[in-house]
Amino acid sequence: MLRQFHRVLRPDGVMAVGFHVGEESILETTGDGDHSTQMYVYHRQPSRVADWLREAGFTIEAQHLLNPDEAKPGAILFARRPAAPPR
Repeated sequence: MLRQFHRVLRPDGVMAVGFHVGEESILETTGDGDHSTQMYVYHRQPSRVADWLREAGFTIEAQHLLNPDEAKPGAILFARRPAAPPR
């Protein structure tokens, strides 16, 4: 799936990927009354997400860990699609 982001992002473009840190997958139900929604929430380690981005052709520009001492830490990775080679 990350290869599709690589395909549509312009050369030298930067993408930010935010996620919860961890190793679990949770089915969450949110909403009220007749408007409830179920969705899977995947928690992943930043190194694993960085590997997936590299495999898709991105270079990692920066990695930020958010609220590392909280129950639900987060992370943001900034990944760049390399510039197109000269013709």
